[in-house]
This record gives sequence, structure tokens and C-alpha cells, in this order.
Amino acid sequence: MKHAKFAALAAALAALPVQAELLNPGADMELGETGKPVPGWMLTLNRIDRKLLRTQPDTFFTTETVMEKGRGRVLLVPYRPGMYDLSLVCGEMNVPADGEVEVAFDAKAGKPVGADRPNISLGADFRCYAPLNVKPDPKWSHPSYPLLSWLSADPTEEWRHFSHKVKVFNVGTAYVMTLQIRSTDGKALNAPLYIDNFRMTFLNGKNDYPEEASIVPDHAEAHYFKDETMNFRITARLSANAGTEKTELVFVSVHDNAVRKVLPVTLKKDGEAPQNGLTRYTGAIAVPADQFGAFKLKLRRNGKEIASIGDVSVLHQPVDHKRFSPGWSIGMNEHSNIIYNGYQNATHTTYFGRYSSWNSVGRIARLAGMRNVRIWGRWVLIEREPGKFSPDVIGPNIDEYYKNGVEPFFCIAAGMGLLFRDQGPKGETADYPLFYYGKYIKKYPRPGIVMLDAPLDVYGRYLDYCIRTWGDKVKIWEMFNEPGDPLMGPQQYLKYLKYTYKVLKEKNKDYLLLGNGNTCDVGYDKGWCRRLSEADPDYVDYVDGIAFHPYNNSSDYEKNIYGLYSAHIKELRSTLKKQKPLCNTECYYIVGARNPQSAINTQDRIPAEAVQRHYLDGMLNGVRLAASPNGNTSLLTYDPSSTGMRVMSEMAVATNALSFMLKDMEKLDPVPLNPFMRAGVFKSADGKQGVGFVYDLRPSGSTVKNGNESGLQFLDLFGNRMAKADGTTLSYEPLYIKGKPERIAEFFKSVRFIPKQSCRVFGRILGGRLYLTALNSFGQPGTIMTKFAPETGLPNIQFAFKDADDDSTVSFPLPANRQLSYRVESNGAELGGGKVEMADPVPEFIISATENEAKELPLSRGAKAKVWNDGTSLKVRADVKAAKITPAGGESLWEGDAVELFIDPAPFSKPDKEVIISTNPLNCFQYVFAAAPSKTGSSVLAISRTDKEFKTNAAVKQTRTEDGYSLEISIPWTEIRPAYGGVLGLEIEVARPGETGWKESLSGVKAFAFKDRSHYPLFRLQTKAAVRNGSFAKGEYGEADGWFYTPQSNSCRIEMVPKSGFNGGNAVVLNSTKVSPGSGQQGISQPVAVPEWATGMKVSALVEMSSCTTASRQFNSWRPQGFYLGLSSRDMSHILHREFSAPFGWTLLQFYAPVEKQDRHPRVECGLRQAFGNLKISEIQVNFIK
Repeated sequence: MKHAKFAALAAALAALPVQAELLNPGADMELGETGKPVPGWMLTLNRIDRKLLRTQPDTFFTTETVMEKGRGRVLLVPYRPGMYDLSLVCGEMNVPADGEVEVAFDAKAGKPVGADRPNISLGADFRCYAPLNVKPDPKWSHPSYPLLSWLSADPTEEWRHFSHKVKVFNVGTAYVMTLQIRSTDGKALNAPLYIDNFRMTFLNGKNDYPEEASIVPDHAEAHYFKDETMNFRITARLSANAGTEKTELVFVSVHDNAVRKVLPVTLKKDGEAPQNGLTRYTGAIAVPADQFGAFKLKLRRNGKEIASIGDVSVLHQPVDHKRFSPGWSIGMNEHSNIIYNGYQNATHTTYFGRYSSWNSVGRIARLAGMRNVRIWGRWVLIEREPGKFSPDVIGPNIDEYYKNGVEPFFCIAAGMGLLFRDQGPKGETADYPLFYYGKYIKKYPRPGIVMLDAPLDVYGRYLDYCIRTWGDKVKIWEMFNEPGDPLMGPQQYLKYLKYTYKVLKEKNKDYLLLGNGNTCDVGYDKGWCRRLSEADPDYVDYVDGIAFHPYNNSSDYEKNIYGLYSAHIKELRSTLKKQKPLCNTECYYIVGARNPQSAINTQDRIPAEAVQRHYLDGMLNGVRLAASPNGNTSLLTYDPSSTGMRVMSEMAVATNALSFMLKDMEKLDPVPLNPFMRAGVFKSADGKQGVGFVYDLRPSGSTVKNGNESGLQFLDLFGNRMAKADGTTLSYEPLYIKGKPERIAEFFKSVRFIPKQSCRVFGRILGGRLYLTALNSFGQPGTIMTKFAPETGLPNIQFAFKDADDDSTVSFPLPANRQLSYRVESNGAELGGGKVEMADPVPEFIISATENEAKELPLSRGAKAKVWNDGTSLKVRADVKAAKITPAGGESLWEGDAVELFIDPAPFSKPDKEVIISTNPLNCFQYVFAAAPSKTGSSVLAISRTDKEFKTNAAVKQTRTEDGYSLEISIPWTEIRPAYGGVLGLEIEVARPGETGWKESLSGVKAFAFKDRSHYPLFRLQTKAAVRNGSFAKGEYGEADGWFYTPQSNSCRIEMVPKSGFNGGNAVVLNSTKVSPGSGQQGISQPVAVPEWATGMKVSALVEMSSCTTASRQFNSWRPQGFYLGLSSRDMSHILHREFSAPFGWTLLQFYAPVEKQDRHPRVECGLRQAFGNLKISEIQVNFIK
């Protein structure tokens, strides 16, 4: 009973004028069972005595539910000697909107052990990690976080209440609450801690006491093997009072949020008095473990989901793999050995992280299918005093993994190669031996960094100790972690490499040494590989394998870029004088395809599809070892479960399945399909058993059709049997095929993968030009190629999409043939085709530069209008005949005499959408200008269909005339700036009170202009183009006005040639017979001025290339040879290069580039690089985007 517990709260809440929405289920600690962990809360062991962990290896360090007289159930953090620093963590939470959250809890310390008073200090850390692509807002409480707030509290042996209110912002990522539990005197905590009513409430929300439930499995770590029985205890607090309640237990797949199973469960009231309108019910259910996967457990009542805490996973039995077989290659980095309170305290205490027991470290790794693990052999943790070494910190980790069949390999010295953050000679957090500071650890050219430059005999003592101590278990050694700092010469690294190789081989010829260690933390930079090879191309003779870290290239599909991992490996191999096995020794951040991780604290939460593709992409490229994820942050969930600890993540369940499916497989044969798909067949040593796999990297995927499925089994990514493959949708998730290798090969020969979605292209004609708009059917940024039939007379067109919602428009001279059929390709693979969907013609007009130049436009029933541009505003003069003028009674100005302007600033965009007002409205405007002020004094009304807060600076001058009225209207261009080509849709209507039927309009079409837009007349703004003389219409003596040519010679000629371009237009023609010296660039360029309002731009070039020969040696190895198109530093040739090799016919190429603030005058460049040949450029355009 919690009479006392809620008395104070009830009084406080009664005084509040608002409600509050509870964000964290289980806040009142009433879902737990006495003596068991509190559901939804867990302990993180930040600093704990190492002996305490290892003398109790099977003990789960969790919270405990205890009964407190007058309060009911409360959370206990038990006292154990040797605990220094803990964190109490609840599940992540989302705020429904910007607003205010109250953090409140009750706490008390238990009776101290061996002291007069408890030494517990509490700090409530409440924060949100912003999405990586969101710029900081000045309203945030911290430059990097939407919220970072801290509440300090020192509990006594009496209950105390603590609270704090903070402003929160809904930025699309979760909020995290961590209660830090530390000692006040630096000693071990000396008392237990009790917590109650830890409530996170969003003020002005909904119900402060919602229904909640916990579903607790009888396995503490919440995982089962197939066909075991899963027994669940269910506790629910319901707004009910009957003796029993019918509910449903729902299994929801963590991977795709799909409901996999629904089971009825009857709960019984447990006899306790209701609290805050909630009655406690309990029940139990036994469920067979018949589906592999990771599941969230939910409770439903009356069709409504209850806030629930519960997780479970169903695993394959772990299997062993032959060394260097595909299954053995699946590995990880060890759980973090970074000491929370400093490396110098590591002798006795450790940071233990997300694990809840010592034995779970190796056990979870084995269950997750990990068969190798990278041990961080930090020098500082091994040599504790000069010449004195200890195995106490590193050794137990090696032993634990080795015991569980996970082979450890040893990263020598660890750190960042030979570099360390400078913590001075006494820094407690220094990750180098302090006693070598100033002697062998010296200042480095990079501020805040020091370098270890120890003599080989000093380094040799450390190395010799490691080999003698762990050499019976460790057979693979890695020469430093990421040693390739740009300021460090390779000679230092090579000195240690050659020494280490010699020592290892003398000790044991079967030891293997991995070297190089290049990384892509800042994008793929081969500078380190090049510097190593230049210093000594034979360095590969001193390594048995090449270590690399494919950050930002973690798979062959990442953020709509294809082939990244494969290209990385190909380039890496190209730097080696001799080929050696490749070993991926670290890649913590593996990017999801469907839902890329959006914040820095979610980067290592790896989706199931992404981790399997990462390992499979590596295997297809010959990677022999991949110790990619961080075991501490990726194998376990972030949120605590109903058992009071973190359980296996969906990534760990997926790698468990992949490991199981690769049992007995020793060879992999890639199956080439197309640039968007990956496939292969694993074979056993005797060739009698096989496992095939295939996945589609296109966002919409493909349909599996007509494959010969005889004698085969099909499995999903978790290893669940599928009835058949035919008709299923193939996407990022691998489809596995088990059977004899020859049957799998026959399946791949016979099957067809039909793309789910092609691309729709729409057309409009304006001013003698054809405007084509392609819809982004991929749903992500990127490019597609449309190839038109020769008889259309159109060029091929590459459309670029800046983001998932973008569509893309291009224009060029109108072709004679209007039957425009096309096919769609990307990276050489065909994605379907279609015919251009042409819009009906509408009236078209010019927006003149002055009123005098503007033509008078007749409306359908006698009114007249003129439209012009005064430089800052759209100007419209409307002359209307009216016998009398009636003002509107209120703000609805169209109810009186008025002129209405309906404006579509982007008439080419979203051509598949006609209706303006919908759940996803179009960015259109309605302006109403009264002939006379309304009775409330208003003359102007402006409505934006996408911005309810829109305020206009439009103005009107009203003049009475002999037969009616005249309005001179002014609308700032900043409100209605045309999106493409200076073209906007503009309909003019006349409102007359009492008039029935359709309004008088400029188009004369009977339509509702406020609702539909396709009939709007099109107006072209006569403005200065972003690119001067973009179609090369002006020039003489071979020089195109406004364009700069690269230097010419007898071997390189660039000139403007009349009538040699597309459809008989002019063109700049480049003919060369040799590669130009230096950078090898041949072509034209022009600076463009970027307006202040622009945030991006689309650049397009209409070109034809009849021949192209690339140089034998690359000047800049990271820039492709051949045709190039770029915008200053933004070289887009790496995107274009694979699409185009000579010869190719007329092709319009487009790419998107964000505006760089520091470069408001970038140069558009087009031509050949490190190549010679024949190129024609018919037109170049730049269109700015806001």
C-alpha cells in the first residue's frame, strides 16, 4: 500500500492546473516481483572492483524489488563491497512536442556499512542526442544537445523528494535519463540505495497514470533456443476492477515492427487495493519458441496497446567453425576496456558497461555467432611500472573469450597507433604509461597530442611479455590501431612493424601479423596506404594480412550510394605490391539501409539487415576476418528489459542466425546479377552442401519470379523457413537458399528479379522548350538515368534528387517528335521504362521587366491585367468593371469585390499531384486583394497552404474608376520565388458578391483555383540566368562569351562551333590528342554568383562524347579519369564516371550540390581530366534551390 507514498504527491498534483503525460513506464516500481529485478530499470557498472566481478562470475548485478511499509514496492540498488560508480538507467523516451518535462524521484540511502553516514551522491543526467543532420538551435540548452540537464541529490537515511523542470524539444530522437550513483569521497559506496516514484512527466500532456505492464521471461537474459518453452510472468496495472481481465500477448519483431504472434491471456486481480485508479493484475503463459528472431513483447486489452516492458529472442544453437572459414570470420571488438575513472585506476577497478555478469561477456559473444574478437592490448594496462608487467586487466578477457570458443587476436599497444591524447605526466585518464612521459612520450605537431617513440628494447619488453603471457591463446597480432595520422611519417610505423614481424616469427612461425591499419573515419583516404608503399613497397613482406577499417564504406549500399565497400577494397588492393588477405579489424558504425542511424548515440545500434550485408559484402570481396562491431554497445540492447538488464540486440540475433547458416561452409562463389543486387553460394568442403544468398539494394526492391525451387529450402534473415520464394519481395534483407550447390546454381540461372518500381517522367511545354520532371520513386537521394528511344530526338537524361522528397526537372529545346518513350537505368542495370506523361497545354506569358513592356492580358469576361517585375516584387495591375463596389464584411475578402491571385511557385514539381489542399498540401498561395477595405479594415489576405503562420508583406493600391476599380498589387519575390527556370503558375480571378457560377479568370477554365492547379497559366520571369551564355548562343572567333577555356595547344583545341550542338544549336567542341600536363584538365569553366537565399543548386550539362582515352597513370588517384563535371570543390565525376564511357550520344547530366557558405562564387567546370578525346558541350545550366 502506498498511502504515505502518494499523499505528498497527490497534494502537489492537486495544486497543478495542468495534466502531465508519463514518459517512462514502470516509474512507480509496482511492476516488479519481490526479490526480483525491477522491470525497465538496470544498473550500468561504471567502476567496480575487478575481484568482485570475478569471484561472483554468475551473479547478475541488477536492481531488486523490495516492499517498503507505507510505500509498497520500491527499487533497491543492493550494497556490495567494491562498487564505486554506477548508473541507474530506464528506457529511452520520446517527447510528444516541444514543451516542459518534470524529472522527479524519491530516494533514501540504507544503513551504511562500516561508516557513520552514507557516502552516496546522485546526479540525474537527462539528455537528448540531436540527429546528425540537424543544426543546433539557439533555444537548446547546450550547443550539441537539444537538452543536457543535471540534477544533483545527496540522499540520507530518510526518504527525500527531488524534482527539476527542464525545457525539451522534439527533434525526432529519444531522450535518455541516467541516474549517476557515485561516492562522495572517492571510496567504494558504503550503503544500499532505495529509489521510488522516478517519474518523467511531460507537462500539459495526457494521463499521469496510464495503464502499464511487464512481461518477464523465466530466463534472466531473455533468450531461448528453438522449441524450448518460454514461460512468462505478466504483471499489469489496469483501469479495471473485475476479478479477471482478458488480454492479448503480442510478439512484435524488433527488426521490422511486424506482429508475429498474438496469444490470449487471462489475468487475475491480485488482491491489492487500487492505486491512482490502477488495479494490479497478474498471470502467466507458456509459449513455444517456434520462430527465430528478436521480439518486443506487448500487452493489449480491448484492442488497445498498453505501455509494456518485455523482450525475448529465439536463437539457433551456437556452432563452431573451422579457422578462416566464412563462419569463423564473423567477429567483433572486445567489450570496452576504457576505464571509466581513468586508466591509472585499472589495477583494481574496471568499467564494465552494459553486461550484468562477468560470465555473460564471453557467453553472449558466443551466442551471437562471434568467433573472433579483437583484444585491445593497451600498453598502459599491461606495464604498470617501468619493466613490471601484469596480466590482471587484459588477461581475464582473453581467457573468457577463449573459454567460449571465440578466438582472441591482439591489437598491439592499441590506442591510436603511437599517438595519445596529451594528459600530462600525472593524468588519471591518460592512456599511456605515465612514467614514460617526457622520456619516450613526446610532443607531437598536432596540438593536444603526444607520440610514443620508445626504443625497440623498451617496446620489445612489452611485446615479449604479451607473447609469453598470451601466446598460447593468441595466434593473430595486429600492428597498432589506425596508425596513419597524416602528420606521422610511415618510417616510425615500419620500424616497429619489421621488428614485431621478426620477433613473432622467431617465437612461432605460425603466428600471423596484420599491418597497414588504414581507416575511413573521415571518408576513404588512401593517403596512408600510398605513403607506406612509397616509403617501402616491400612492407607487405612483413605482414601476413592487411588490416583496415571501412568506416563510411560499411556495405555496398549506404545512403543511396552503391558499391562503396567493394570500391574501397578494390582501391586498397591496388596499393599493394603483393596481394595479402584482407582483415576488417573494426567498424563500429554499420549504416542501416532502411532507417539510417540518425544520432551519434545510435550509430552502433546496427539493424539486422545491415550487419548481415556488411559481413556478406566483405566475404564476397575476399575479406577473411571481420571483427566489426563493438561488443559492449552493439550486442546488447540499449533499453533495459523486464528482467532488469539489457538483452541481446536484433544485431546479435541476426549474427547468431548467419553463423548457424554458415555451418560447415568453407568456400564462397559470387553470383553476378546486376549492380543493385548481391548474391553468392557457399559450399561445404566436399561440395555436397550449399547455402546461397541474395539481396536487393534498391529501396523498393524486386519481386522473385519463376525460379526453379526444386530440392531447395528458403530462409529469412533469422533462419525461419519460408514456404517458397516465388512472389516474395526481395529487399535489403538477405534471402537464404539451402540445398545442393548445383540446385542453388540452377535457381539463380532460372529466377527473375523484377524491380518493384521504375520512374515516372512528366512533361510540359513552355516557350519552345520541353520541361521534363522525374519523380523520385527510390525514396532516397541519388541519381537515375532515363534513356529515350532514338526516334524521340531527345538526349538521355540523368536526373538528380537531393533528398527523399525531391523531384528533378530539366529542360532543353523542344524536339519534333512528342511520342516520348524511355527506359530507366542506374549503374547500368535496367529498372523498367514508360512514356512521358505530357500535361495539357495552358496559356503562357512573359513577366516583363517594366509595366510599359507588359502586355495587357484579357480575362474571360472583360477584366484586364498586366504582370511585370520591378526587381523586388511581382507586380500586377488589374482593371475590373463593376457597377458598384461592395466591401467584405470581415476577413474573408473574397466575399466582397476583390481580385484573387493563385500562385504556384513550383509548377513543374510534384506533377503527379493536382489537388493543392490535402494531408500533404502543395506549396501554393492564395492572395486576395479587396477593391475597397473590408468592414474590419482589411485590404490584403494571404494564405500559404503549407505554413499556417505565414505572414505577407504584399500590398495593394486601390483606385476607383469610372466603370469599376483598378488595383496595383505588389507581392515580394521572397514569398513566391519560382523554384525552377524562373517559371511560376499564376491564375487571376475576379470575385463579385452574389455572383453564381464560375468566377471570371485569366485561364477561362472552369475549375476551383484554390484546390486545383494544373490549369494555371505559366509565366516566365525574364531574369539574368545563373550561367551566362549557357547555350553558347553568343560568341565569335570560336570563343563563347562568358566562358574560360583551359590552355590550348597543338594537341588540345577548344572552340565554339555554330550549329554543332543538340538540335542544331551551338556547342563548345573539345578535340585533344594528348593528356594535358599537371592535373590533366581540359575544358571550360565559369564562376556563378550564389544568391544569399540559396541552400543548394542543381547543375546540368548537355554533352556528347565520341571518344575518350584515359592516361596510364593517375595524377589524383581519388578523382576518376575521363569526363568530368563539377562545381569548384564539389567534383561529381565519381558519381558520373561509372555511367559514362566513350562513346555516348547526347546526354543531359544533372547533379545536386549544397551551397557552401564560404564559397558564394563557385566555378562550373566541364571537360576531360587525365584523358584526351572528343567532347561536345551544348548547354550548361545552374538552378538555385531554397
